[in-house]
Amino acid sequence: MSQAPTSSRLGRWQRVVLLITSLLLAIALFLIRSGFGSQDEFEQLAQKSLEPEVALANGKPTMIEFYAEWCEACKEMAPSMIDIEQKFGKKINIIFLNVDNARWLDLIDKYKVVGIPYIVFFDSGAVQKGRSIGLRTADQIERLSDALIKGESIPLFPERISDDFEGDMLQDSPD
Repeated sequence: MSQAPTSSRLGRWQRVVLLITSLLLAIALFLIRSGFGSQDEFEQLAQKSLEPEVALANGKPTMIEFYAEWCEACKEMAPSMIDIEQKFGKKINIIFLNVDNARWLDLIDKYKVVGIPYIVFFDSGAVQKGRSIGLRTADQIERLSDALIKGESIPLFPERISDDFEGDMLQDSPD
C-alpha cells in the first residue's frame, strides 16, 4: 500500500559523468561563441590599425575605412584591403574603424560618413584628398593607394547608379 521512499541521490559514477558532460558542454558553447578562436577578419585589421590621430601625424598617406561587421560590401572588400596593407603597408597607413563602435562617432560625424564601406583618403601631410562610398574592386583600391603614395591626385571612377549601386568616388576640393 505505501511505497518505500526512493533515493534521489546520484551514485559516484553518475556524478562524475554529469560533471564531465557539463564541462564538455561549457567548452563547446565557449568555442562556438568565440568562433573556435578565430577573430573576425575586420576585428583583426582594426586591432592592427594605428590610432587615426597617430596615423595622420606620422608623415605617411592614410586611408581610413569605416566598416561594419554586418556589411556585405565591406566583407567583399576586406581581402583587397588586406592585400593592399601587405603590399603597401610600409608606405601607407590603412585604418579600420567600426561604425558600430561608439568610440568613433566623432570621426563618423567629422567625415560625414553616410554609407559603408566609406574610405577617406589623406596625403602625407594629413590633408584630406577624397573619399569613396561603396564597393571598390581590388584594382581600384590598388590604384587609389598607389596614387596616394606617389602624391598624385586620386583617380575618379565612374559611378554606377542603378539597382546594384556600386559606389561613388568623390574628390575633395580645397576650401
